[in-house]
Amino acid sequence: MGMESSGNLGNSNATDELLGESMMDEQYIIDQFRYCSSEGIIELGELYHALTIKTNIWFNKFVATALLNMYAKCGKIESTEMIFDRMSCTDVASCNSMISGYVSNEMLSEAFALFVKMSNLDIVPNHYTYSILLSACGSCIAVQVGKQLHAQIVKLKFISLTVVCNSALTMYIKFSMIEEAEKTW
Repeated sequence: MGMESSGNLGNSNATDELLGESMMDEQYIIDQFRYCSSEGIIELGELYHALTIKTNIWFNKFVATALLNMYAKCGKIESTEMIFDRMSCTDVASCNSMISGYVSNEMLSEAFALFVKMSNLDIVPNHYTYSILLSACGSCIAVQVGKQLHAQIVKLKFISLTVVCNSALTMYIKFSMIEEAEKTW
């Protein structure tokens, strides 16, 4: 039975038929959340979200982070915040997804506030955290913050990682700070 012919994706029989119990493992759901976010199919993602609640697999930190990421990429920041606040195990991956969601939705002060809050949660930022934040600095007038992040990155020895170096270069170039960009090499 196709989704169009079922008429109602929320119908229990239709969803049971669409997604047999044997297909409801963590990796399958994570892949579906990724698909929904890449294609912008939030309605299907919400159906999978409901199924994860029904089957109690949304408590898995990988599933919850994929769910968080899907809502963020689809621009549903209120849902993203709700999921983040209810996660039983907040880690650097979930914080990065939340920060990226804020940046994607042009909520830069919230992104930086969460970065600061990470230290209160004893969560150590990684190179992806810095890359996301450097990209945010390049998209706004936050060159001083970007320079401070760059100093932390050098101290933590993340600058040798391509993703971080590229983000720093992009930020400096956007601000026409060619000498600083050359120094990152």
